[in-house]
Amino acid sequence: MKPNLIILLVFWIISLSAAYIIGTKISSPTQATAQSNDLLNNTRPLYRKKNSPSSLNSQTKAGPRTSANKNKNSQQNVVSILLQQDPIARINNLLALIQEISPEDFEQTVADFRATGLTRSRMSEYSMLLHAWAKEDPLSALDYAVENTRTSFARQAILASWATDNPEAAIQWAKSNHTGNGANLLLVGVIKGLVDSNPQKATEIMNSLDSRAAQSAALQSITPYLTRLSPEKAIAWIGTIENDKLKISAVGRVAEQLARKDPRATAAWASSLGSEDSRNNAIGEVADTWADQDVASAVAWTETLSGKDKTRAARELISEYANENPEQADTWLNTFSGTDGYDEVATRFIWSTANQSPELSLAKIATLQDTSTHNRYYERILNRWHNRDANAAAAWMQTNNISEEMRLRATRNR
Repeated sequence: MKPNLIILLVFWIISLSAAYIIGTKISSPTQATAQSNDLLNNTRPLYRKKNSPSSLNSQTKAGPRTSANKNKNSQQNVVSILLQQDPIARINNLLALIQEISPEDFEQTVADFRATGLTRSRMSEYSMLLHAWAKEDPLSALDYAVENTRTSFARQAILASWATDNPEAAIQWAKSNHTGNGANLLLVGVIKGLVDSNPQKATEIMNSLDSRAAQSAALQSITPYLTRLSPEKAIAWIGTIENDKLKISAVGRVAEQLARKDPRATAAWASSLGSEDSRNNAIGEVADTWADQDVASAVAWTETLSGKDKTRAARELISEYANENPEQADTWLNTFSGTDGYDEVATRFIWSTANQSPELSLAKIATLQDTSTHNRYYERILNRWHNRDANAAAAWMQTNNISEEMRLRATRNR
């Protein structure tokens, strides 16, 4: 079995274990009390325990659940856990810590986590801890995130966890706490939590977003769900998208996912799309994905296309074709000479062959219709070649009558 596959399997098992352990921590919840005039409190999820921050003061008077020593040990533990290099041990120990800490200790634990400066390199563990905190007390977790974090990551992670149990409360909080005129990325967190349990609701929220940035982020969150659908259902889901531009993006994402499993069938679907923009986008994704698997088949399919569809497919697969067989790719590229979009295909060929076959790369520069790019391409590619093999580059320049000015530019140190 390949090492990469083993690693993926190990992390998959760890993820399942994490979900199970965190789930068991909240398997016997009691409903939190809340004031009737507070919408967010009224919609707190059933898993909230009575020892939420609203009741911590009374509990403290009666006697704290955890001692100062236990708090100190937990703080030390999270730091030592993060410093562990073995990812399996690190995650297992973090899960054990999540099991033992009290709900009111999550804030200090997260603060200690962030104080290590390892948040960026331990994003999975950070997300896990936020997820567990949200299961205990999402409002406190969100209050902390709003007060102490600058990006939307923590808030999205907490909202995703909350939305799996109480979507309406999570949606209301996301809407009420969005500030400014920019994209409401808080709702993207809700979508992440809903996409598996209620994809229809997740799609409805995505359709309601009025920002291109938020829509794009939402679509990216839904993409993993699409990979588990049958081709028929994935294609049907596209029809539920209301925004035309978002639909074009969704078509591309679906095409990419479907092409990984069945490129030939996906190619037939992509070619049949009525919208030119959607068809062009889907064809590009199919060609790119198919070329990674079987360049010859992708090229053969491209030959069945015409016009913009053909040049789009060629543009996406030419790099892979050039890497596999630069001479054949060069000959095939000649068949596009003079057509609309030729420069886009040829430019990708030029840069794909610049290192392994500089002669082929340089020969194609003169065929570009946009002459303003010629000198810049010559200079860059010749300079790279000169740095690798000065004699070969000099011989080519001599044979091809390159000007003295260009020689100086190509051979100067950078």
